[in-house]
Amino acid sequence: HPTTPAGRVRIGITESAQTTLLPQAYADLRRRAPQVEVRVQFGATPGLLSELKAGRIDLGVVFRPPRGASSRLHWTPLLAQPLVLVVPRGLAPAAPARVLREQPWIRMDRGSVAGQMAARYVDRLVPQCQPLLDLPAVNAIVAMVGAGIGVSVLPQLRPDQRLAHPVREIDLGADAPVREMVLVRRPADVGQGPIDAVARAFIAAAGSVPLR
Repeated sequence: HPTTPAGRVRIGITESAQTTLLPQAYADLRRRAPQVEVRVQFGATPGLLSELKAGRIDLGVVFRPPRGASSRLHWTPLLAQPLVLVVPRGLAPAAPARVLREQPWIRMDRGSVAGQMAARYVDRLVPQCQPLLDLPAVNAIVAMVGAGIGVSVLPQLRPDQRLAHPVREIDLGADAPVREMVLVRRPADVGQGPIDAVARAFIAAAGSVPLR
């Protein structure tokens, strides 16, 4: 690069990307563009997209909304995560629809992109399925499933989540909803040196994440 990018970049990141992408992206950025200073803000996708549109952050690492992915923003795919049915490890194998009819459903809060996708999937598979309770945090839901309280449709678990509790995943097959982690910017900011440097670091980090 003829000039090293320099300046401050304000990044908004969802909880899931904090552990999957942020450490490697930040390390890469320190190595390749040490004069780029980052300010990190954590939040949920809807709030971060509002912050981006309002100009309060420069770049978001969020989940593409099932509806309303604004064409006024520039979207770059990072990771695709299929949703799975998470059940207690000892539960007898069965088709997802049967499991959801026979076991209490712990619903992921619908304020999140994954929660909306999961609720729509369950409603399509088992109409009028009533949740036992709603919880916002994936880790809390996995702990409840591990304790034998119910089952849940969640994004594919990280290895640490699968190891921490006696649970297993049931593949939802070709109908599985897929949550897409994306990098989003305002179109006018594409080509801005410091913002591009941060974007490149996240894209590289996403490319090295094992799918399982």
